[in-house]
Amino acid sequence: MKRLFGLSIIMFLSLIFVSCEEEGPPVLPGLVKSTLSVATQPPNATIVINNRQSGKTSPGDLSELEPGFYRIDLKLNTYLDTTYYYLIKRGVRDTISVEMREDPAYWWQIFRKESHPIPTNSFNKVMIDSAGVKHLSATSFGLVIFDNASWTNYTRTNSPLPSNTINDMHKTGGVLWIATDAGLVRFDGSIWTVYNAANSGLPSNYITAVTSDKRGRIWFGSDNGGLVVFDGVVFRIYNTFNSAVPSDNVTALFSDTEGNIWAGTWGEGVYKFDGTTFETFNNYNKGLVSNFIRHITADKNGSIWIASGNFSGGGGLSRITNGFLTNFTQFNSGFRGSIVTGIQFDKYNNPWVTTADAGLMFREGSRWRQYIRENSGMPSASALSVAIDQDGSKWVVSDFLSKYIGYR
Repeated sequence: MKRLFGLSIIMFLSLIFVSCEEEGPPVLPGLVKSTLSVATQPPNATIVINNRQSGKTSPGDLSELEPGFYRIDLKLNTYLDTTYYYLIKRGVRDTISVEMREDPAYWWQIFRKESHPIPTNSFNKVMIDSAGVKHLSATSFGLVIFDNASWTNYTRTNSPLPSNTINDMHKTGGVLWIATDAGLVRFDGSIWTVYNAANSGLPSNYITAVTSDKRGRIWFGSDNGGLVVFDGVVFRIYNTFNSAVPSDNVTALFSDTEGNIWAGTWGEGVYKFDGTTFETFNNYNKGLVSNFIRHITADKNGSIWIASGNFSGGGGLSRITNGFLTNFTQFNSGFRGSIVTGIQFDKYNNPWVTTADAGLMFREGSRWRQYIRENSGMPSASALSVAIDQDGSKWVVSDFLSKYIGYR
């Protein structure tokens, strides 16, 4: 009787435990089965379960599943294969949502001097004009222009450019204005004109930032020389001696649609100039995350965005909307990076933000996405500038010049 009972137990166990050798983790048969819903972003990934094709794509349901461990493989063209292990219980309907990781070889292109006619792998700034031409400040190698067919490098040795150090670039009316550490340069494609302290009364030869207003006037900032406006004939200087500007060290400039000039300083925050009065936004009176400003721009709704930070005190990303200031930092949001260097907005009004310590950041809705070397084709965590072309591709300068074709 005992022997018969023992044989019954063995037979019962043999029915329960099934071998899944070469087929994935073991599962337990049961009377009530389960369903696993699989969703991916983006959709249409092929779903493989326990190394067998399911015949399903995401979003899709894997039904009639016995309880147990399952291996789910997801495959999608131009994305990396993703494997997900899941323990499903008896009689349930579970859901897994997976964000597919882009294949860097497809989504990113890196421009290296070893394979492209560029003088260096290191760039400081990128600007794209209305015709889609890329303008790059090459570290110690002057100006690089890419017209989408050929590359041209302008330096002190082959052009009237007074310095190979370029701090900023701005194009308006077909004319390129270049801020260098040896003066302000005007280049219309054939004629070069250099403005400096010796020939035009500039307060400083070290020009840090340049922009234009809706009247066509050129505004530029200088190192310890204040804010300067040029109407094509006369240079007018605003400094701490003749106006209410909080600092003579201007590091960033932006002209909004109403004609206001927004100027960033190194140590005294941001000020807005409406042509008559100056309004200051800094850490002391408005709670700006940092007084060390690197870049200023606006989104399609007119909100002003400010990139700030220095390596000793940190900084972050700030937004001014109707006079109300909001800071985005690694402590109060999903934003990463304490040294913010550049900001651009895509056609959907989503911000793309470069940081010197956390790569490229992208905000969609309220969610921030980070691109660094470990999860993308970004060649470095130190990104200095970003520009978006007419196709929606993002051009990023860091240790290399890179192009990202995602989220277009």
